[in-house]
Amino acid sequence: MFLTLKTKITSHSELIFRIVLFLAFFGHGLVSLGYSTSIKLHHALIHSVNFTNIADATILNIVAYFDLVVSILILFRIGKKFTLYLAITYLSGVAITALAFYFVKTGQIFGIAEVMRRFPWIFYAVFLIHSYKKEKVLKFNLLRLGLAFAFLAHGLASLGIWGLNAGHIELASNVVKAQDVRYFILGSGLVDTTIGIFLMLGIYSQAITKVATFWILFVVILSFMTGFPDGIFRAGFLISAIYIAFDKRCHTKTVLNLKK
Repeated sequence: MFLTLKTKITSHSELIFRIVLFLAFFGHGLVSLGYSTSIKLHHALIHSVNFTNIADATILNIVAYFDLVVSILILFRIGKKFTLYLAITYLSGVAITALAFYFVKTGQIFGIAEVMRRFPWIFYAVFLIHSYKKEKVLKFNLLRLGLAFAFLAHGLASLGIWGLNAGHIELASNVVKAQDVRYFILGSGLVDTTIGIFLMLGIYSQAITKVATFWILFVVILSFMTGFPDGIFRAGFLISAIYIAFDKRCHTKTVLNLKK
């Protein structure tokens, strides 16, 4: 029964990652509409790059509805490659915005972790673009690398390296005492960074992904405690991790066999 389930999952990679991207865009859209306290971060991101006379709230609403529309287009394969290229362009813009916000907050320009947070969705979109080509040469290792960047970004940010950890602290405060939050964030940062490095290099990556899946499940549960939109978009990470843990094709290109 387990093998049958595994086969069904790995034979529907295109559908699964359409759902993953749908959850990501849909969840973020709901956050921007104010259904989560995380809207404070979205508002701050907009404010850091808004040099127009348009109110931040107005721009945030436009971004929110854009997210929701894109989520539906991706889910139902409307526009296919065009929609995905549009999503990649948008995500690249969000990454630049996050970099600007990091500079505003810290006065430093190396907000690498803030940029890497957007890489998973970009990598997943590139994977889907390949699935819509006439000659399908699916780049399954892109999926593993996308997940690796997610862990590296969150791990480095938790450690205070090239990223902001305010959201991590807010999330951790739901399960640990105030005086222990700093140690929890440090520990999770070390774990996330280690997982990210192993996934990036492809070292025991399938086994590491299985372990990481349980950690993501814990984070998703915490996210739903903070706000259901946060749980929705992080559930996309959980689904992607489950798929990557099942599919051996995501683990073929490693640091040990790149020339094969």
